[in-house]
Amino acid sequence: MTVKLWTLKGEVVQTLGGHRSGVKSVSFGPDGQQLVSSDSSGNVILWNVMLEATPERLLTRGCNWVEDYLQTNPHLSAEERNLCDRL
Repeated sequence: MTVKLWTLKGEVVQTLGGHRSGVKSVSFGPDGQQLVSSDSSGNVILWNVMLEATPERLLTRGCNWVEDYLQTNPHLSAEERNLCDRL
């Protein structure tokens, strides 16, 4: 089962799959970047969503995810290690 996020113009922004039974409720967090959904089996999923996904926000989010990897992987060159420094 999926949760779909739509624009006011009716365009699908994101499709979030993961529920095994019918989705019963959804709620956004206060900053609009998290969504919680629950299904009829009682499962709850916390999603991190970016509704205003500009290239800059996507790059920043990606760099935040790989920050530890870039700093601790011994097999990276100095150039690779500094990949996100310009953001």
